Amino acid sequence: MYDVESRTLEEITQERIAILGPFLDLDPRTRARYIRGISAASNLSEETLRRWLRAYKEAGLEGLRPRKHRGVHVIPKEIVMLVARRRREQPELSLKKLVASLEEEGEIPKGMVKLSTLQNALERYGLTLSQQRARRERQQELGIIKRSGGD
Repeated sequence: MYDVESRTLEEITQERIAILGPFLDLDPRTRARYIRGISAASNLSEETLRRWLRAYKEAGLEGLRPRKHRGVHVIPKEIVMLVARRRREQPELSLKKLVASLEEEGEIPKGMVKLSTLQNALERYGLTLSQQRARRERQQELGIIKRSGGD
């Protein structure tokens, strides 16, 4: 398995050149077969291998160094649930105003929550207003069907 998290940038760079090395000087058709084979035998996509090859051709070993990411932004589930609960209580507030209110009240640290990340988290948990509305409508429909079907 190719695991970026547990290796240093130098180790990752060396692993990438070791993977690419055998096909750097191959003709395009043979290289394509080699890439398909490596992809099938590993968890690396063909596109990833092609991207590494382009990066190597453009910048040498430096092109194979992983870029530092700002990190994965994850909002703790407790905060997502707090926002969802408050949103049910105050549906007239925009998400921006709701977060500002929670920050002012000291419920969440100021600047911790990025609105787009929060919106994605709400969607992931099925807690957006539209998802909640649709769920409520489905429940009402089922209730109507059960009542009319049971009479």
